[in-house]
Amino acid sequence: MDGINNIDHKTLTEGQEIPNIPISMTNGSKITKLTVESDGDYIHLSPNEDNTGLVGYALKKTDGRKEAVVTATYTNTEGQSRQIKTKFTYEVNASPVTDLSLEISNDKQTVIEGTKFKDMVVTASEGATVTVDPAKLPHGITYNEKTKTLSGIGEYEGRYIIPVMATKDDKSVTKLVDLTVTPGEFSVPTANYTFTAGNEIAPITLKIPANATVSSVGGTLPRGLSWSADRKTITGTPTQVGTFQVYGYVNRTTSGGTNQSTYGYVNITVKSVPLNFSIPDNTKNSKSFR
Repeated sequence: MDGINNIDHKTLTEGQEIPNIPISMTNGSKITKLTVESDGDYIHLSPNEDNTGLVGYALKKTDGRKEAVVTATYTNTEGQSRQIKTKFTYEVNASPVTDLSLEISNDKQTVIEGTKFKDMVVTASEGATVTVDPAKLPHGITYNEKTKTLSGIGEYEGRYIIPVMATKDDKSVTKLVDLTVTPGEFSVPTANYTFTAGNEIAPITLKIPANATVSSVGGTLPRGLSWSADRKTITGTPTQVGTFQVYGYVNRTTSGGTNQSTYGYVNITVKSVPLNFSIPDNTKNSKSFR
């Protein structure tokens, strides 16, 4: 009988990222899915990219030790899919920084896909620098550094944790925005790109949910560009000038088991290489004749 290797007690700090917690099977079986349940919303954990561990954030201080339950789906030596559970304990200590303030309005919200979130305005101590990592922003959400405001829509189903950090005088404090998007009408926003012929493009990746697949593509790409094997990314060097539209047929299954499909369109404009003409100044070499 295979089992999950023991997970030691975790001592965490409020508002801080939780380093990877390794999860493995006693017989070395491959884990195909990980889920975590914990009471009280003290922590948020999700599987890493290859299901070999859990990553996340400590959301708020606990009053003593708490317990989390990990469920692992794995493939045994006979090739069969099995599930097993284990528990580990944790506690979250209060943030050690008390003289640096950081507040975020509407920091916990739930909306249906396609619905706008209430603006989330960040207020910090005078002179503090506020930092939001763009890589942590889900599709549909942007951060305005000037107004210190997070805004946008819930584009795709899921729960999203966005860390916001304030720094001043070598001290820092982090608080988390906790956004949940529930399934609604499935749509992929149209993307527009402009390039210059002869220049290699930065890869265009369809902005679709992580669990989505692209079953087919259509339209006409400019010469020099091509789709990746999974039909999610366009790369290459365009050599044909003009306006082009392509699309992917995107499929997903919601958390409730509903299968949904839609088209994701990409508009590409390729401009010709700018021509720079210069007229030589021959006056310096000219002579006067009388």
